[in-house]
Amino acid sequence: AGLVERASGDLDGRRKPAVLTAQGVAFEARTAERLRTLLAKAYRTGGLDGVAGTRRILAALAGPRQGVGPTRRVVA
Repeated sequence: AGLVERASGDLDGRRKPAVLTAQGVAFEARTAERLRTLLAKAYRTGGLDGVAGTRRILAALAGPRQGVGPTRRVVA
């Protein structure tokens, strides 16, 4: 029993849409709540003062860098 299962379509049995299982619904609820908490914290940290605030919000959402992605700025 995983988080998602395939179900037969209502009108066309060849279509098998993916649907959340009970475990999937519970996982999605926990994940959404965690995201809401992180977003609220990020907005409290960054404020709403335009571009600078947005950058602070995105940085807060991203968390500390862990050695992935570019480490230097490339100027065109």
